[in-house]
Amino acid sequence: MTASLTVRDGISVCISAMMTGVLSIAALGLANVGTTTAEFAGIAAGFQIFGVSRYISVPIAAALVSFLVLRGGFRGVERVLLALSAVFIAYIAAGFLAHPDWSAAFAGSVVPTMPSGRDEVLIATAVLGTTLAPWGLAFIQSYAVDKRLTPRELPLLRWDVITGAVLTGVIGFFVVIACAATMHAHGLVINDASDAAAALEPLAGRLASELFAAGLIGAALLAASAALHAGAGRVFVGALDERAAALDGSQPELMMRPWPSLKLGSMSVACGCGGGEAVRAALPNVLSTAQALVLDADALNAIAADTQLQTQLRARAQRGRATVITPHPLEAARLLGRGTADVQANRLAAGRELADRFACVAVLKGSGTIVAAHGQPSFVNPTGNARLATPGTGDVLAGLIAARLAHRNDAQQAAADAVFVHGLAANHWPVAETLTAAALARRVGGL
Repeated sequence: MTASLTVRDGISVCISAMMTGVLSIAALGLANVGTTTAEFAGIAAGFQIFGVSRYISVPIAAALVSFLVLRGGFRGVERVLLALSAVFIAYIAAGFLAHPDWSAAFAGSVVPTMPSGRDEVLIATAVLGTTLAPWGLAFIQSYAVDKRLTPRELPLLRWDVITGAVLTGVIGFFVVIACAATMHAHGLVINDASDAAAALEPLAGRLASELFAAGLIGAALLAASAALHAGAGRVFVGALDERAAALDGSQPELMMRPWPSLKLGSMSVACGCGGGEAVRAALPNVLSTAQALVLDADALNAIAADTQLQTQLRARAQRGRATVITPHPLEAARLLGRGTADVQANRLAAGRELADRFACVAVLKGSGTIVAAHGQPSFVNPTGNARLATPGTGDVLAGLIAARLAHRNDAQQAAADAVFVHGLAANHWPVAETLTAAALARRVGGL
């Protein structure tokens, strides 16, 4: 009876007949809408890497998918889907090339652990929700019809389904492995599709190295651009990578100089906006000579791992040198030697502890950014929104703070002003326009 209904009336009729009619079909439809929404959210995130607004990419993708499904022949659709799926095989190669801890990987695969924190529960729910896709039932049925399979060929379809399910699990396993062995091992956080794509670096090899080397100057230019548009006056860019461009053609006002040639004793410096491991060698000179200093990202990671650099950081206060550190929660956790969850559980206390421990102004980024200084009341910033969760906006903030430090003696007030303006720009951003770090750097000076 079930087989008869499946072939003659369709899977939806079967579900309705065997379960609770309208309610079961409504639940199926709701689940499919949720899955479709997640897919288009992925399309939006992917195209935003290239600066394409979701208001452009999603409608175009929807039109193309609709045309492919409604007007394309089955063989054509099948080839397109196979080509798109083949891209994910790269993660298998990346997983091996990343040289992960295989014993830990396999142990984690077979030893069950129950999520306890809010983030872990959300991740587990998301994984289950995107894996147990109800539309798969209807797809398998339509697949059999489109291929004009006979009852004798149905066992082959069963093996087709099993093979697809196994490959999905294997590729998902290697996605986790590649990201864990590359990004997690280096303390990086995945905030969007561009971060996840970085896990393919072991596969890209030399090409990836060149691309990332060229990108090192990008973060520095974002910070410099923000400082320039915020009224810092003359802005120098000292690149740590010898392959960095000699001039930013879009902003000729920025003066590119070899890093060793900069006279830091009379400058307000933003350090750590790009540079990777190379920034570690430059930090002793920066900490000892910079007149005013903003430490971000790579500089903070280097300081967290080096007690001598921490001592130099604290010594700046004794010489009357203004210093601002701008960690996000994971960087703050490294500096304090604790877990990210502990930092987030009491952000105000964590901000104060950072300021006290390192004798500086601490800007703990996140929702309600904390601006703390030793012996002073802390500020909780009221501006900003989720648009700022975009690569490069932290570099813009560092440059903006450095510009404010160049004009003010009060480092905490300078940092608080910069954080407020940085968030205000996001609050006033046009709804139909994608917020990018480069555009943000150009606008903060007008607020």
